[in-house]
Amino acid sequence: MPFVNEKLTEEQMKEFVSRGIKRPWSELIANPIYRTIDVERNMCLWELGNLGRDYFDHYMFLFEWNGEEHFTIMEYIDPGASEDYIMWSLSKFDKNVIFNKPFAEDFKEALIQYAVNGRPDQVVDFNVKVNLKGENENDNK
Repeated sequence: MPFVNEKLTEEQMKEFVSRGIKRPWSELIANPIYRTIDVERNMCLWELGNLGRDYFDHYMFLFEWNGEEHFTIMEYIDPGASEDYIMWSLSKFDKNVIFNKPFAEDFKEALIQYAVNGRPDQVVDFNVKVNLKGENENDNK
Protein backbone atom coordinates (compact mmCIF):
# COMPACT_ATOMS: atom_id res chain seq x y z
CA MET A 1 0.00 0.00 0.00
CA PRO A 2 1.41 3.43 -0.86
CA PHE A 3 1.52 6.46 1.40
CA VAL A 4 -1.80 8.21 2.00
CA ASN A 5 -2.67 11.45 3.74
CA GLU A 6 -5.18 11.07 6.54
CA LYS A 7 -6.81 13.19 9.20
CA LEU A 8 -6.15 11.99 12.73
CA THR A 9 -8.94 10.96 15.04
CA GLU A 10 -9.23 12.73 18.38
CA GLU A 11 -7.73 9.67 20.07
CA GLN A 12 -4.76 9.62 17.66
CA MET A 13 -4.15 13.34 18.28
CA LYS A 14 -4.14 12.80 22.05
CA GLU A 15 -1.72 9.88 21.67
CA PHE A 16 0.67 12.00 19.62
CA VAL A 17 0.52 14.92 22.09
CA SER A 18 1.23 12.49 24.95
CA ARG A 19 4.61 11.76 23.33
CA GLY A 20 5.72 15.30 24.26
CA ILE A 21 7.36 16.09 20.91
CA LYS A 22 7.98 19.82 20.71
CA ARG A 23 7.37 22.15 17.81
CA PRO A 24 10.52 23.46 16.14
CA TRP A 25 12.42 26.06 18.14
CA SER A 26 9.65 26.21 20.73
CA GLU A 27 8.62 24.82 24.06
CA LEU A 28 5.13 24.12 22.71
CA ILE A 29 4.07 20.52 22.13
CA ALA A 30 3.41 19.60 18.49
CA ASN A 31 -0.23 18.80 17.79
CA PRO A 32 -0.61 17.64 14.17
CA ILE A 33 -4.01 17.16 12.59
CA TYR A 34 -2.82 15.15 9.58
CA ARG A 35 -0.23 12.51 8.84
CA THR A 36 1.10 10.78 5.76
CA ILE A 37 1.22 7.07 6.42
CA ASP A 38 2.03 3.75 4.81
CA VAL A 39 0.39 1.25 7.14
CA GLU A 40 1.79 -1.90 5.51
CA ARG A 41 5.41 -0.70 5.67
CA ASN A 42 4.92 0.91 9.10
CA MET A 43 6.14 4.38 8.02
CA CYS A 44 4.66 7.71 8.95
CA LEU A 45 5.46 11.36 8.19
CA TRP A 46 4.36 14.10 10.59
CA GLU A 47 4.70 17.82 9.94
CA LEU A 48 5.58 19.46 13.26
CA GLY A 49 5.40 23.10 12.18
CA ASN A 50 7.51 25.80 10.62
CA LEU A 51 10.48 27.58 12.12
CA GLY A 52 8.56 30.77 12.82
CA ARG A 53 8.03 34.18 11.35
CA ASP A 54 11.51 34.66 9.92
CA TYR A 55 11.70 31.17 8.42
CA PHE A 56 8.05 30.39 7.71
CA ASP A 57 9.00 28.33 4.64
CA HIS A 58 11.21 25.90 6.62
CA TYR A 59 9.25 23.02 8.17
CA MET A 60 10.28 20.33 10.62
CA PHE A 61 9.13 16.80 9.87
CA LEU A 62 9.23 13.64 11.94
CA PHE A 63 9.59 10.54 9.77
CA GLU A 64 9.04 7.24 11.56
CA TRP A 65 10.97 4.68 9.56
CA ASN A 66 11.88 1.10 10.48
CA GLY A 67 11.05 1.74 14.13
CA GLU A 68 13.28 4.85 14.26
CA GLU A 69 12.35 8.52 14.59
CA HIS A 70 14.10 10.93 12.20
CA PHE A 71 13.65 14.69 12.48
CA THR A 72 14.38 16.66 9.31
CA ILE A 73 13.93 20.31 8.37
CA MET A 74 12.86 20.94 4.79
CA GLU A 75 12.37 24.20 2.92
CA TYR A 76 9.17 24.65 0.91
CA ILE A 77 9.86 26.28 -2.46
CA ASP A 78 7.04 27.46 -4.72
CA PRO A 79 8.55 28.87 -7.93
CA GLY A 80 5.30 30.60 -8.86
CA ALA A 81 2.27 30.21 -11.05
CA SER A 82 4.30 29.94 -14.24
CA GLU A 83 5.76 26.59 -13.09
CA ASP A 84 3.90 23.32 -12.58
CA TYR A 85 5.80 22.11 -9.53
CA ILE A 86 6.68 22.80 -5.92
CA MET A 87 9.85 21.57 -4.24
CA TRP A 88 10.85 20.38 -0.81
CA SER A 89 14.56 20.98 -0.38
CA LEU A 90 16.78 20.08 2.55
CA SER A 91 16.93 23.19 4.73
CA LYS A 92 20.11 25.09 5.47
CA PHE A 93 19.24 24.44 9.12
CA ASP A 94 19.57 20.68 8.69
CA LYS A 95 23.18 20.24 7.58
CA ASN A 96 24.02 17.08 9.51
CA VAL A 97 21.41 14.73 8.07
CA ILE A 98 22.80 11.65 6.39
CA PHE A 99 20.41 9.86 4.04
CA ASN A 100 21.03 6.26 3.11
CA LYS A 101 19.42 5.17 -0.14
CA PRO A 102 16.42 3.18 1.22
CA PHE A 103 15.63 5.89 3.79
CA ALA A 104 15.93 8.68 1.21
CA GLU A 105 13.65 6.90 -1.25
CA ASP A 106 10.98 6.31 1.40
CA PHE A 107 11.27 9.86 2.76
CA LYS A 108 10.92 11.31 -0.75
CA GLU A 109 7.90 9.10 -1.43
CA ALA A 110 6.23 10.32 1.77
CA LEU A 111 6.96 13.99 0.98
CA ILE A 112 5.61 13.64 -2.54
CA GLN A 113 2.34 12.29 -1.14
CA TYR A 114 2.32 14.97 1.60
CA ALA A 115 2.57 17.58 -1.21
CA VAL A 116 1.78 21.00 0.31
CA ASN A 117 -0.04 20.33 3.58
CA GLY A 118 -0.68 16.61 4.06
CA ARG A 119 -4.44 16.99 3.90
CA PRO A 120 -6.34 14.07 2.40
CA ASP A 121 -8.60 16.43 0.46
CA GLN A 122 -5.88 18.54 -1.17
CA VAL A 123 -5.95 18.67 -4.94
CA VAL A 124 -2.48 18.09 -6.40
CA ASP A 125 -2.40 19.15 -10.04
CA PHE A 126 1.33 19.86 -10.09
CA ASN A 127 4.58 17.97 -9.65
CA VAL A 128 6.20 17.60 -6.25
CA LYS A 129 9.99 17.49 -6.31
CA VAL A 130 12.24 16.57 -3.40
CA ASN A 131 15.86 17.72 -3.19
CA LEU A 132 18.10 16.12 -0.56
CA LYS A 133 21.75 17.10 -0.16
CA GLY A 134 21.97 19.14 -3.33
CA GLU A 135 20.69 16.43 -5.63
CA ASN A 136 19.36 17.56 -9.01
CA GLU A 137 15.89 17.01 -10.41
CA ASN A 138 14.65 14.33 -8.04
CA ASP A 139 11.42 12.42 -7.79
CA ASN A 140 8.38 13.87 -9.46
CA LYS A 141 4.81 12.96 -8.88
